[in-house]
Amino acid sequence: MRNSKGFTLMELMVGMVILSAAIAGALSFFIFQSTRGHESFRDKSTDEQVFSALALIARDIHSAGFGCVSRAPSLVIQPIRNSGFPDELYVNYSDYMVIQYYDKNDTQVALLRRNSVFGDARPNDATYQGVLKLTDAANMRLLAVPHRSSTTVNSSVGAIIATSNPDDSTLTPIVCDVNVKTSSAVANASVAGTQDWTFPIATPAISGLLAIGDTAVPAVSYKIRYYRSDGTLYTGNPSTILASDLYDSATGTIFGSLWRNRGPDSNVYGVPILGWSPNGGNPFINVRDFRIRRQYNTTDTNFSHWDVPLNTGETLETSPDPKNVRLLEITVTYQTNVSKETIQSSGKPKAIWSQPVTRVIRVSPRHLALLDS
Repeated sequence: MRNSKGFTLMELMVGMVILSAAIAGALSFFIFQSTRGHESFRDKSTDEQVFSALALIARDIHSAGFGCVSRAPSLVIQPIRNSGFPDELYVNYSDYMVIQYYDKNDTQVALLRRNSVFGDARPNDATYQGVLKLTDAANMRLLAVPHRSSTTVNSSVGAIIATSNPDDSTLTPIVCDVNVKTSSAVANASVAGTQDWTFPIATPAISGLLAIGDTAVPAVSYKIRYYRSDGTLYTGNPSTILASDLYDSATGTIFGSLWRNRGPDSNVYGVPILGWSPNGGNPFINVRDFRIRRQYNTTDTNFSHWDVPLNTGETLETSPDPKNVRLLEITVTYQTNVSKETIQSSGKPKAIWSQPVTRVIRVSPRHLALLDS
């Protein structure tokens, strides 16, 4: 096809077309591989964050009730359900109470005390005891904990669960967040080297339901909050924005985030454990929903009794007794960001999200089971 004079114009054009097709194919393959690699990394990172959040919830549930001042089962785990809204979960968490145990060696038996949140640099025979008390209807107080700076923010203190009668399983406990940012501490004169921490109750309407003499335990709280892209809190019914794939025509994209010990909406501390908020977090994860179910140990051996039956073979537990809870089912529904925001006809940006993904874990509150054994 080629003579001593070189290539013809037609031959050059055919060669350029073939070369262009080959280069285009190679570039297309490279772009495809690069995109898939980015998506794979994004999905892997998202899964890791989701499972880390679920592991944190599972750890709290496993420890629920351990070391609690009151051994009342009704104060160990309390879900809150509001129609049309995601559930909230309050779990008794007494890791900052004193843990006492015996350490035996060849020469002596020593009583050791440890406080893992406030820290303890005192000798092993220190005679302090962390105790929770409602000093009035608006304040929770931890008495005689190891001395630390009064400016220390203790994010492990998030809420309380309280009741006027811990022996009455028919009473629904009162739950309320505490305001860590306005906490204060004073020296406890009766025990050298200790102090009392006071945490104001966050919601006045709730605090009015509390009274001196109520039995209360410290707790951690889990809840979802939704934010507009301009950083303001969305306070409407979530069903409206969920139906529009977390979009508000007036402000744009809505971001859902899951919080552990958020504090009051007016004085938030910390960052969400999943999702984004103005305080921080991951804007590529959008938490849509958070649900809790409790399974009860009854005379049935198949453990089919739930407070919210959803599946075939499950029945409603008509007489739920807190001490009979044997399993908690935690469901988190979320989406990941798959594309840059696009401007809608309303003039507001809308993020493009993946299809909703649901993760479910079932966790046994071990200490609660031991209390009833």
